Amino acid sequence: REEVDEALLVLQRHSRRLNALVEDLLTLARLEARKAEMELVPADAARLIADVVRDFSVSARERGVALSFGCSPEPCTVPLDVLRFEQVCGNLLDNALKYTPPGGAVTVQAGLHNGGTFEMVVRDTGPGIPQKDLPRIFERFYRVDKGRGRDEGGTGLGLSIVKHIVALHGGEVSAESTLGK
Repeated sequence: REEVDEALLVLQRHSRRLNALVEDLLTLARLEARKAEMELVPADAARLIADVVRDFSVSARERGVALSFGCSPEPCTVPLDVLRFEQVCGNLLDNALKYTPPGGAVTVQAGLHNGGTFEMVVRDTGPGIPQKDLPRIFERFYRVDKGRGRDEGGTGLGLSIVKHIVALHGGEVSAESTLGK
């Protein structure tokens, strides 16, 4: 019975990972083909980010990571596909939390700049990314730490999905890092 239970747990873990991979591949294929339905509506981006941060607060607490959010005082109403924007926020927060060690911090800042341009910045106190890897982190399946992602259950597609969704919104995504910071 013990061996059967253990085998079922392994099968369940692998089937969840396979399902996540298939879902991410389908999402990415639609985004790359520009066949993704974008339903842009005026939305308060700061409120949406605050909701996603709140959703991740339990996970952050369990990992021993401080999670905070701050935004500019003026309303951040911009045209967004709400579900896709929440997916961007979720992927960025998930990534930041995965790579921030216990005792570290993840901060999210948002606001309108330069005459209405919306900006969201996610900072973490993780190990940093080598300069040679920075240009590639938004490529599909690219991993800086090849062994770590599987342990965390990632598909290697999250940041690529972020890049495509942001581009469909007419925006840009970038990363800055210093190894060890």
